[in-house]
Amino acid sequence: MNKPVVGLCVGLLSMVILIGGCASQGEVINLAVPALRDPGNAPVSKNAGPKVGVVRFEDKRSNKAWLGTLTGRFGGEERFNVRGNDAGQAVANALADYLRSKGWQAAVVTDATQASNDVALSGEIQDLSVDAKKGFFSTGLTSKSKVMVQGSNRGDGSKVRMTLTGTGENSVFWFSQDDAQELVNDVLTESFHKLTSQTKFEGGALKLK
Repeated sequence: MNKPVVGLCVGLLSMVILIGGCASQGEVINLAVPALRDPGNAPVSKNAGPKVGVVRFEDKRSNKAWLGTLTGRFGGEERFNVRGNDAGQAVANALADYLRSKGWQAAVVTDATQASNDVALSGEIQDLSVDAKKGFFSTGLTSKSKVMVQGSNRGDGSKVRMTLTGTGENSVFWFSQDDAQELVNDVLTESFHKLTSQTKFEGGALKLK
């Protein structure tokens, strides 16, 4: 499998996608966000980081019906979509999953004011897509995201805002669903990394470095 080349823009974010099953022409290919893991590789909190409640993100995309398309070499196409048809919930799940892998005590919550959390993370999805186009000798893949994230600190009422964007592309000779999965995973992992690398938890609050 060719290794995807990931290009990151000004800021970055969001999500791990696993493409499941094959679809005939015109079908919707449902995507699991975040990616499914083997039980032995599931992230475990080290109980050292901040307690974070991640709230469902608001989907502000102009087209909320699907994430993108798989276009055949002769013009037919299938659509990529989030399993459950809720991109906002999928982003929240993926962000919490990533933060737990970094030692943060993160969980998806329905109420941003939940008292047990030091920080509530919420935001908007402004762009999120994955597309693949088959040719005669290669398939080109692209993925991009743009998510605004806001961290609200329960202790002092302060807020931290970041706009996280990411882009990635790849070209493969023999296309498989794993190629699309790997590209999206790389883009979103790098995007989430900006949130954790450019903030710090100090005095009971999340702050920019």
